[in-house]
Amino acid sequence: MDRATASIVRSLESVKNAFISKRNAVSRHIASLKKEIEEKTNAMAAESARGVETGTNGWIRGKTGGADWYIASSSNHSPTRSWFATGDTSACDQFLTRASIVVSNAAVLSFWHAYDLDSGLDGAVVEVSTNGTTWIDVGTNATQNGYSAVISGASGSTLGGRKAFSGSSGGFVETKIPLAGYEGMTVQ
Repeated sequence: MDRATASIVRSLESVKNAFISKRNAVSRHIASLKKEIEEKTNAMAAESARGVETGTNGWIRGKTGGADWYIASSSNHSPTRSWFATGDTSACDQFLTRASIVVSNAAVLSFWHAYDLDSGLDGAVVEVSTNGTTWIDVGTNATQNGYSAVISGASGSTLGGRKAFSGSSGGFVETKIPLAGYEGMTVQ
């Protein structure tokens, strides 16, 4: 091999080694970011799993008319507290929104709840949003203790014509809803 060829081979080897070094650095950085995302997701899940024993834990309450949600100790499934919203004689919309979380693979939303609503007139639904504006009903996908009635369109409810939790649950029940299709997405 002549000198020119040997010089080109050394240059190519140098470029190859630099590329491998950069590729390895990028791979380490990606692994570090994945670990950071997983740790933050796990921390948010742990915070949410604590329920309301130590405060709101990332839940945002809201309403249009009617009474607001509050943390009650009179009826609960967790050790001592739960969210509660009283009924109202006029049409209203009371909602709890979870701060954004990243959905893990094969995630299932699981929660305990009790309700005693006017069957077919009042209801509750579970919705997911990826942008905070458009909400998709995922409660229709429940695999355990799903929706119990269709809300009457004549009720004046914003849920008129939709399936929902309605009537009485007969105490606390656990509902499970797979979040298939939202894996890796940030949702509320």
